[in-house]
Amino acid sequence: MTDYSDRLHQFLLDQEQTTEDGDRLFYCSYLLGHLSLAAAADPASAEQLEGVSTTVSTTPSPSTD
Repeated sequence: MTDYSDRLHQFLLDQEQTTEDGDRLFYCSYLLGHLSLAAAADPASAEQLEGVSTTVSTTPSPSTD
């Protein structure tokens, strides 16, 4: 994995482990799964992540209560 994909992976893990928001937990888990599948299926695909700018909002989602 590249430095960028390692940082993305760690960021998503941190978000997943610290969030109490169900939607954020789902999306972090979903993206981690896709990142892992892409790296396993085609190790060169990790290099494609270098040019991608990904931002995950750190603001809480509005409550739907």
